[in-house]
Amino acid sequence: MAIPLPHRLHSDHPQPAVAATPPTAFLSQDELKCVAAHRAVELVESGMVLGMGTGSTAAHALDRIGELLRCDVLSILTSEWATGRVAAAGIPLVDLNTHPIVDLSIDIADEVDPALYLVKGRGGSLLREKMVEGASHRFVVIVDEYKIVSRLGASGLTVPVEVIPFGWVLSLRRL
Repeated sequence: MAIPLPHRLHSDHPQPAVAATPPTAFLSQDELKCVAAHRAVELVESGMVLGMGTGSTAAHALDRIGELLRCDVLSILTSEWATGRVAAAGIPLVDLNTHPIVDLSIDIADEVDPALYLVKGRGGSLLREKMVEGASHRFVVIVDEYKIVSRLGASGLTVPVEVIPFGWVLSLRRL
């Protein structure tokens, strides 16, 4: 999704100082996701069009952006899941056709290896996320320690492949 941010985001709503992150051994996985999401939101500047991914970490980022905004903002969605979450944060919605250039996209990786290669898309919105991220000037990936693996596929989870009706037979043959 993309969120054009008003110029008053930071000037009218000063952000609190970022506290030192507690040692991760004392944080739950959800708390680590929240910390990572809030750190990513620190990159957001007033007036930006912001792309957002899908999932529980993205939910923390959207909630934080909603806390900072509490005013009219537009969103381009990467998934149907995000529609409800953005509405709950009080952010109106638009589409990528209306805002084809995105300043910053923030998304979540499913796995990241030591060379920083990553797997994304297990949330089911791979194509839409790639389109929004492809329209973005800058792309930031949120990762907590639970997503770091020794090699891609090490988690034992599937690698996502999104197939659309156009060319599905070709995709099937290649798989």
